[in-house]
Amino acid sequence: MNRNKGANLCILAIALLLVGYISGCAAISVSTDPRPFEEYRDAFAEVQSSSDEVLTKDYEYTYQNFLQRTEEGDISTIQNLLMVFPEESFYLWDLPSEELYIKIKRTQQAFTALNSTFAGYTNLLAQLASGSLIDVDTFDQLAKDLNENALSAARALRLEPKEPSGKSFAIFSVLATEAARLYIEKKRKDYLVEIITGNQEVVDRFANHVVRLVKLVAIDIKAEYNNQTRPLVLRWSKETGRSRIEVVEELIALNSEVATLLETLRSLEQSYTLFARKHRELGDALSSNTLGSFYVSDLINTGKRLSSLYKELK
Repeated sequence: MNRNKGANLCILAIALLLVGYISGCAAISVSTDPRPFEEYRDAFAEVQSSSDEVLTKDYEYTYQNFLQRTEEGDISTIQNLLMVFPEESFYLWDLPSEELYIKIKRTQQAFTALNSTFAGYTNLLAQLASGSLIDVDTFDQLAKDLNENALSAARALRLEPKEPSGKSFAIFSVLATEAARLYIEKKRKDYLVEIITGNQEVVDRFANHVVRLVKLVAIDIKAEYNNQTRPLVLRWSKETGRSRIEVVEELIALNSEVATLLETLRSLEQSYTLFARKHRELGDALSSNTLGSFYVSDLINTGKRLSSLYKELK
Protein backbone atom coordinates (compact mmCIF):
# COMPACT_ATOMS: atom_id res chain seq x y z
CA MET A 1 0.00 0.00 0.00
CA ASN A 2 2.74 2.43 0.94
CA ARG A 3 4.60 1.37 -2.18
CA ASN A 4 1.58 2.31 -4.38
CA LYS A 5 1.20 5.59 -2.55
CA GLY A 6 4.84 6.44 -3.16
CA ALA A 7 4.52 5.57 -6.84
CA ASN A 8 1.47 7.81 -7.17
CA LEU A 9 3.30 10.70 -5.53
CA CYS A 10 6.20 10.17 -7.88
CA ILE A 11 3.90 10.22 -10.93
CA LEU A 12 2.21 13.38 -9.61
CA ALA A 13 5.55 15.11 -9.15
CA ILE A 14 6.64 14.20 -12.67
CA ALA A 15 3.33 15.45 -14.07
CA LEU A 16 3.71 18.77 -12.26
CA LEU A 17 7.23 19.15 -13.57
CA LEU A 18 6.02 18.47 -17.11
CA VAL A 19 3.23 21.05 -16.77
CA GLY A 20 5.70 23.60 -15.48
CA TYR A 21 8.11 22.84 -18.27
CA ILE A 22 5.43 23.12 -20.96
CA SER A 23 4.11 26.35 -19.45
CA GLY A 24 7.60 27.75 -19.30
CA CYS A 25 8.21 26.92 -22.94
CA ALA A 26 4.93 28.52 -23.91
CA ALA A 27 5.85 31.70 -22.05
CA ILE A 28 9.19 31.82 -23.75
CA SER A 29 8.02 31.24 -27.31
CA VAL A 30 4.57 32.65 -28.01
CA SER A 31 3.78 33.07 -31.70
CA THR A 32 2.49 36.55 -32.57
CA ASP A 33 0.32 37.08 -35.62
CA PRO A 34 2.28 39.65 -37.66
CA ARG A 35 -0.66 40.60 -39.91
CA PRO A 36 -2.11 43.37 -37.70
CA PHE A 37 1.36 44.93 -37.50
CA GLU A 38 1.77 44.70 -41.27
CA GLU A 39 -1.69 46.21 -41.80
CA TYR A 40 -0.79 49.09 -39.44
CA ARG A 41 2.43 49.67 -41.41
CA ASP A 42 0.65 49.59 -44.76
CA ALA A 43 -2.14 51.90 -43.54
CA PHE A 44 0.37 54.54 -42.55
CA ALA A 45 2.15 54.16 -45.91
CA GLU A 46 -1.15 55.29 -47.51
CA VAL A 47 -1.22 58.35 -45.24
CA GLN A 48 2.45 59.08 -45.87
CA SER A 49 2.21 59.31 -49.65
CA SER A 50 -1.02 61.33 -49.55
CA SER A 51 0.15 63.85 -46.94
CA ASP A 52 3.27 64.64 -48.97
CA GLU A 53 1.07 65.33 -52.00
CA VAL A 54 -1.48 67.61 -50.31
CA LEU A 55 1.17 69.71 -48.56
CA THR A 56 2.77 70.24 -51.97
CA LYS A 57 -0.54 71.71 -53.14
CA ASP A 58 -0.75 73.94 -50.06
CA TYR A 59 2.72 75.25 -50.88
CA GLU A 60 1.86 75.89 -54.54
CA TYR A 61 -1.29 77.77 -53.57
CA THR A 62 0.44 80.08 -51.12
CA TYR A 63 3.48 80.59 -53.37
CA GLN A 64 1.39 81.64 -56.37
CA ASN A 65 -0.62 84.02 -54.20
CA PHE A 66 2.58 85.60 -52.92
CA LEU A 67 3.84 86.17 -56.48
CA GLN A 68 0.54 87.83 -57.41
CA ARG A 69 0.80 90.20 -54.43
CA THR A 70 4.31 91.29 -55.46
CA GLU A 71 2.84 92.96 -58.54
CA GLU A 72 1.42 95.68 -56.32
CA GLY A 73 4.00 95.57 -53.52
CA ASP A 74 6.37 98.33 -52.43
CA ILE A 75 10.12 98.24 -51.77
CA SER A 76 9.60 96.23 -48.56
CA THR A 77 8.36 93.32 -50.67
CA ILE A 78 11.76 92.79 -52.28
CA GLN A 79 13.66 93.70 -49.11
CA ASN A 80 11.87 90.95 -47.21
CA LEU A 81 13.25 88.44 -49.73
CA LEU A 82 16.90 89.30 -49.03
CA MET A 83 18.57 86.55 -46.99
CA VAL A 84 20.18 87.40 -43.66
CA PHE A 85 23.23 85.43 -42.48
CA PRO A 86 23.98 85.25 -38.72
CA GLU A 87 27.63 85.96 -37.91
CA GLU A 88 27.90 83.02 -35.50
CA SER A 89 27.24 80.43 -38.20
CA PHE A 90 28.77 79.61 -41.57
CA TYR A 91 25.66 77.86 -42.88
CA LEU A 92 22.51 79.26 -41.25
CA TRP A 93 20.32 81.87 -42.89
CA ASP A 94 17.01 83.62 -42.31
CA LEU A 95 14.65 86.13 -43.88
CA PRO A 96 13.48 89.44 -42.36
CA SER A 97 9.87 88.32 -42.74
CA GLU A 98 8.73 84.73 -43.16
CA GLU A 99 6.07 84.63 -45.84
CA LEU A 100 3.35 82.02 -45.61
CA TYR A 101 4.66 79.96 -48.54
CA ILE A 102 8.00 79.58 -46.69
CA LYS A 103 6.21 78.44 -43.53
CA ILE A 104 4.26 75.90 -45.58
CA LYS A 105 7.47 74.67 -47.21
CA ARG A 106 9.13 74.17 -43.82
CA THR A 107 6.02 72.40 -42.59
CA GLN A 108 6.16 70.11 -45.60
CA GLN A 109 9.82 69.30 -44.92
CA ALA A 110 9.02 68.58 -41.27
CA PHE A 111 6.17 66.26 -42.25
CA THR A 112 8.44 64.44 -44.68
CA ALA A 113 10.99 63.82 -41.92
CA LEU A 114 8.35 62.69 -39.42
CA ASN A 115 6.59 60.48 -41.98
CA SER A 116 9.88 58.77 -42.76
CA THR A 117 10.40 58.12 -39.05
CA PHE A 118 6.89 56.73 -38.52
CA ALA A 119 7.17 54.57 -41.65
CA GLY A 120 10.45 53.10 -40.46
CA TYR A 121 9.04 52.56 -36.98
CA THR A 122 5.92 50.71 -38.16
CA ASN A 123 8.08 48.58 -40.46
CA LEU A 124 10.39 47.66 -37.58
CA LEU A 125 7.40 46.69 -35.42
CA ALA A 126 6.18 44.42 -38.23
CA GLN A 127 9.62 42.82 -38.50
CA LEU A 128 9.72 42.19 -34.77
CA ALA A 129 6.24 40.67 -34.74
CA SER A 130 7.02 38.40 -37.69
CA GLY A 131 10.18 37.09 -36.07
CA SER A 132 12.24 37.97 -39.17
CA LEU A 133 14.45 40.28 -37.12
CA ILE A 134 16.48 37.83 -35.04
CA ASP A 135 19.73 39.71 -34.56
CA VAL A 136 20.02 42.13 -31.62
CA ASP A 137 22.88 44.08 -33.22
CA THR A 138 20.80 44.69 -36.35
CA PHE A 139 17.91 45.92 -34.22
CA ASP A 140 20.19 48.24 -32.22
CA GLN A 141 21.41 49.88 -35.43
CA LEU A 142 17.89 50.24 -36.85
CA ALA A 143 16.61 51.72 -33.58
CA LYS A 144 19.58 54.12 -33.41
CA ASP A 145 18.89 55.32 -36.96
CA LEU A 146 15.18 55.78 -36.21
CA ASN A 147 15.92 57.76 -33.07
CA GLU A 148 18.26 60.05 -34.99
CA ASN A 149 15.58 60.55 -37.64
CA ALA A 150 13.02 61.29 -34.92
CA LEU A 151 15.29 63.94 -33.42
CA SER A 152 15.75 65.53 -36.86
CA ALA A 153 11.97 65.50 -37.33
CA ALA A 154 11.47 67.13 -33.92
CA ARG A 155 13.85 69.95 -34.82
CA ALA A 156 12.18 70.39 -38.21
CA LEU A 157 8.91 70.74 -36.29
CA ARG A 158 10.60 73.42 -34.13
CA LEU A 159 10.62 71.12 -31.10
CA GLU A 160 13.85 71.39 -29.17
CA PRO A 161 14.64 68.58 -26.69
CA LYS A 162 15.41 69.53 -23.11
CA GLU A 163 18.43 67.24 -22.96
CA PRO A 164 21.45 67.06 -25.34
CA SER A 165 20.80 63.40 -26.14
CA GLY A 166 17.31 64.19 -27.46
CA LYS A 167 15.96 61.11 -25.67
CA SER A 168 12.56 62.76 -25.09
CA PHE A 169 11.97 62.46 -28.84
CA ALA A 170 13.49 59.01 -29.33
CA ILE A 171 10.91 56.89 -31.14
CA PHE A 172 12.39 53.91 -29.28
CA SER A 173 12.63 54.74 -25.58
CA VAL A 174 15.23 53.14 -23.33
CA LEU A 175 12.63 50.79 -21.85
CA ALA A 176 11.21 49.87 -25.26
CA THR A 177 14.70 49.21 -26.63
CA GLU A 178 15.50 46.82 -23.79
CA ALA A 179 12.12 45.11 -24.24
CA ALA A 180 12.85 44.69 -27.96
CA ARG A 181 16.19 43.00 -27.22
CA LEU A 182 14.47 40.62 -24.83
CA TYR A 183 11.71 39.92 -27.35
CA ILE A 184 14.24 39.04 -30.05
CA GLU A 185 15.95 36.61 -27.67
CA LYS A 186 12.89 35.05 -26.00
CA LYS A 187 9.92 35.79 -28.34
CA ARG A 188 7.65 36.47 -25.36
CA LYS A 189 4.54 38.44 -26.20
CA ASP A 190 4.69 40.60 -23.08
CA TYR A 191 7.99 42.08 -24.26
CA LEU A 192 6.35 43.13 -27.53
CA VAL A 193 3.57 44.79 -25.51
CA GLU A 194 6.23 46.66 -23.51
CA ILE A 195 7.76 47.97 -26.75
CA ILE A 196 4.47 49.55 -27.82
CA THR A 197 3.51 50.92 -24.40
CA GLY A 198 7.05 52.21 -23.87
CA ASN A 199 6.89 54.20 -27.11
CA GLN A 200 3.31 55.47 -26.78
CA GLU A 201 4.28 58.71 -25.06
CA VAL A 202 6.57 59.92 -27.83
CA VAL A 203 4.10 58.81 -30.55
CA ASP A 204 1.42 60.88 -28.79
CA ARG A 205 3.81 63.82 -28.41
CA PHE A 206 4.59 63.92 -32.12
CA ALA A 207 0.97 63.40 -33.17
CA ASN A 208 -0.31 66.14 -30.85
CA HIS A 209 2.25 68.62 -32.15
CA VAL A 210 1.38 67.79 -35.76
CA VAL A 211 -2.29 68.42 -35.00
CA ARG A 212 -1.43 71.84 -33.54
CA LEU A 213 0.74 72.60 -36.57
CA VAL A 214 -2.00 71.62 -39.03
CA LYS A 215 -4.46 73.92 -37.25
CA LEU A 216 -1.99 76.82 -37.53
CA VAL A 217 -1.65 76.16 -41.26
CA ALA A 218 -5.46 76.23 -41.55
CA ILE A 219 -5.52 79.63 -39.85
CA ASP A 220 -2.88 80.90 -42.28
CA ILE A 221 -4.76 79.53 -45.30
CA LYS A 222 -7.88 81.40 -44.20
CA ALA A 223 -5.86 84.60 -43.76
CA GLU A 224 -4.46 84.10 -47.25
CA TYR A 225 -8.00 83.71 -48.57
CA ASN A 226 -9.00 87.03 -47.02
CA ASN A 227 -6.02 88.71 -48.70
CA GLN A 228 -7.11 87.30 -52.05
CA THR A 229 -10.78 88.22 -51.80
CA ARG A 230 -10.30 91.91 -50.93
CA PRO A 231 -9.14 92.92 -54.43
CA LEU A 232 -11.85 90.72 -55.98
CA VAL A 233 -14.55 92.52 -54.01
CA LEU A 234 -13.03 95.86 -55.00
CA ARG A 235 -12.95 94.84 -58.68
CA TRP A 236 -16.56 93.68 -58.55
CA SER A 237 -17.69 97.03 -57.09
CA LYS A 238 -16.04 98.89 -60.00
CA GLU A 239 -17.20 96.59 -62.79
CA THR A 240 -20.55 96.22 -64.52
CA GLY A 241 -22.29 93.59 -66.62
CA ARG A 242 -20.24 90.65 -67.90
CA SER A 243 -17.11 91.83 -66.07
CA ARG A 244 -18.87 91.36 -62.76
CA ILE A 245 -19.77 87.81 -63.69
CA GLU A 246 -16.09 87.08 -64.39
CA VAL A 247 -15.17 88.31 -60.91
CA VAL A 248 -17.90 86.13 -59.40
CA GLU A 249 -16.60 83.12 -61.31
CA GLU A 250 -13.09 83.77 -59.99
CA LEU A 251 -14.44 83.99 -56.44
CA ILE A 252 -16.42 80.75 -56.78
CA ALA A 253 -13.33 78.93 -58.11
CA LEU A 254 -11.26 80.34 -55.25
CA ASN A 255 -13.88 79.25 -52.71
CA SER A 256 -13.80 75.71 -54.09
CA GLU A 257 -10.01 75.55 -53.96
CA VAL A 258 -9.73 76.88 -50.41
CA ALA A 259 -12.56 74.66 -49.16
CA THR A 260 -10.71 71.62 -50.55
CA LEU A 261 -7.41 72.77 -49.03
CA LEU A 262 -9.06 73.12 -45.62
CA GLU A 263 -10.62 69.68 -45.99
CA THR A 264 -7.19 68.18 -46.73
CA LEU A 265 -5.88 69.74 -43.52
CA ARG A 266 -8.82 68.30 -41.57
CA SER A 267 -8.02 64.86 -43.02
CA LEU A 268 -4.35 65.29 -42.11
CA GLU A 269 -5.31 66.04 -38.52
CA GLN A 270 -7.54 62.95 -38.43
CA SER A 271 -4.76 60.80 -39.91
CA TYR A 272 -2.17 61.59 -37.25
CA THR A 273 -4.71 61.43 -34.44
CA LEU A 274 -5.72 57.99 -35.69
CA PHE A 275 -2.11 56.89 -36.08
CA ALA A 276 -1.43 57.49 -32.38
CA ARG A 277 -4.76 55.94 -31.35
CA LYS A 278 -4.17 52.83 -33.44
CA HIS A 279 -0.73 52.46 -31.93
CA ARG A 280 -2.30 52.33 -28.48
CA GLU A 281 -5.07 49.97 -29.63
CA LEU A 282 -2.50 47.63 -31.19
CA GLY A 283 -0.74 47.32 -27.84
CA ASP A 284 -4.02 46.80 -26.01
CA ALA A 285 -5.15 44.12 -28.48
CA LEU A 286 -1.84 42.30 -28.20
CA SER A 287 -1.96 42.43 -24.41
CA SER A 288 -5.54 41.11 -24.23
CA ASN A 289 -5.10 38.45 -26.94
CA THR A 290 -7.65 40.19 -29.21
CA LEU A 291 -5.46 40.95 -32.23
CA GLY A 292 -8.17 39.42 -34.40
CA SER A 293 -10.46 42.37 -33.62
CA PHE A 294 -7.80 45.02 -34.31
CA TYR A 295 -8.58 47.01 -37.47
CA VAL A 296 -7.01 49.90 -39.38
CA SER A 297 -9.69 50.51 -42.01
CA ASP A 298 -10.40 53.99 -40.60
CA LEU A 299 -6.72 54.94 -40.92
CA ILE A 300 -6.62 53.56 -44.47
CA ASN A 301 -9.77 55.53 -45.34
CA THR A 302 -8.25 58.83 -44.19
CA GLY A 303 -5.24 58.16 -46.42
CA LYS A 304 -7.52 57.43 -49.37
CA ARG A 305 -9.54 60.55 -48.58
CA LEU A 306 -6.34 62.62 -48.70
CA SER A 307 -5.43 61.10 -52.05
CA SER A 308 -8.90 61.86 -53.42
CA LEU A 309 -8.73 65.48 -52.25
CA TYR A 310 -5.32 65.86 -53.84
CA LYS A 311 -6.75 64.76 -57.20
CA GLU A 312 -9.45 67.43 -56.84
CA LEU A 313 -6.74 70.08 -56.46
CA LYS A 314 -4.71 68.96 -59.49
